[in-house]
Amino acid sequence: MSLIIKNKFVKEELKDENGNVLGYLQFNPNDSRIINKLSKIVNDLSKDLKQLNKIGDFPNLSDKKLESIEDFENVASEFEKINEALTIEDKAIDSVINDLSEVFGRDTIELFTGGTKDIMTILPLIEFIMPYVKEAREKNMSKYLKNGNSDVME
Repeated sequence: MSLIIKNKFVKEELKDENGNVLGYLQFNPNDSRIINKLSKIVNDLSKDLKQLNKIGDFPNLSDKKLESIEDFENVASEFEKINEALTIEDKAIDSVINDLSEVFGRDTIELFTGGTKDIMTILPLIEFIMPYVKEAREKNMSKYLKNGNSDVME
């Protein structure tokens, strides 16, 4: 007797701009961690954006040379504001990378980011997986909601 494993993995080549295969993306759209992590990412980023909005606009730094202690003291509050904003951004990006690495593996995420902290490099991954995850969620939910008017608790 043998046990047959039926999986619903999506496996896609990851290529660079020149068509060179860098690796593979493999995931199960039914893996509940994916939607859980994506919703966590959206919620966390929303909170981080609210924090950044409280800080306000980035100050315009003067081109004036900083030559004296007074010059440094005059711009200290501006640099504090910049540092606070960059710290929030840095933690947010780390959180996104860590959450996605938990699901897809750190090596896969590093193929997208190149080891950098550029969140925009991860967007193609999210855009690619979303239709698969959405379809899987809708299929799973339709099992429980066969009749649009029925109560799940019945």
